[in-house]
Amino acid sequence: MHIKTASKSEEGKRGIKVYWNHVEIYLTKTDVNAILKGGVSGGTAALGALIGSYGGIPGAIGGAAIGAAAATIINEYIDAVPLVIYIPYLNPTTGVRVYKQ
Repeated sequence: MHIKTASKSEEGKRGIKVYWNHVEIYLTKTDVNAILKGGVSGGTAALGALIGSYGGIPGAIGGAAIGAAAATIINEYIDAVPLVIYIPYLNPTTGVRVYKQ
């Protein structure tokens, strides 16, 4: 496991953890709120900007997986809560899972 960076706050932690078979992206309440306000396209841009600020993620994870994660957040969460996005390297678009921290 390699932790790129993570910062803790009262509203959850923010960061990216890279494992041999998946990536976990930790989003704070503020991050999730930005995604919810932006809709799918704006949420994808917000999520992409956050990931870019940490130096990106492995090449196996493409824009489609990020879009799937943003769509899942928008469809399943009405209120902003700290979340974790789990993206496996095998089937990154269909294997995306989003759950509360």
